[in-house]
Amino acid sequence: MACSQLPAIERAGQNGFGALGFQFVSADAAHAWVHAYYNAITKRLKKLADYEINPNMALVSFFMCAKTDEEARARADGATFFQFRAALLRRLAEPPASGAGAVNMWDEYNKWKRDNPQAQEAALRSGLIGSPETIVRKLRRFRTSHIDQVILLKPGRQKQSRAHLRVA
Repeated sequence: MACSQLPAIERAGQNGFGALGFQFVSADAAHAWVHAYYNAITKRLKKLADYEINPNMALVSFFMCAKTDEEARARADGATFFQFRAALLRRLAEPPASGAGAVNMWDEYNKWKRDNPQAQEAALRSGLIGSPETIVRKLRRFRTSHIDQVILLKPGRQKQSRAHLRVA
């Protein structure tokens, strides 16, 4: 079950579904999500029908690897667009009166980045963005949170050379 909020993670566990978290949380926050999920699946299981449960917790994480942390963060510029877009669509519960295309999400995103540099930096810090050593350290922290899978989301707006793709 695709989940972007902690209550949805708990509901997936309660129904015996696997959970796919799209909130882009840090390894520390993932620990709380995993605990809530497995607590629900083991203590409050209410299957909707007769099926085998799928106890599996996966989270999506930003990914960019470079020789240095600074270079990886620079290459990951734009990585938080996916997260920003989801939040913007939640805020825009009603489509704009003028119809499709009334909101330029890329312009809104760039405005948000300019107005919220601390939030932008915090979002990048929570992802798997950095040198190989940094990424290994963060993956080990995810492992201690008992996440079953971490799905890597590489930013797609940047042009990357073959050399950039081989660094990892």
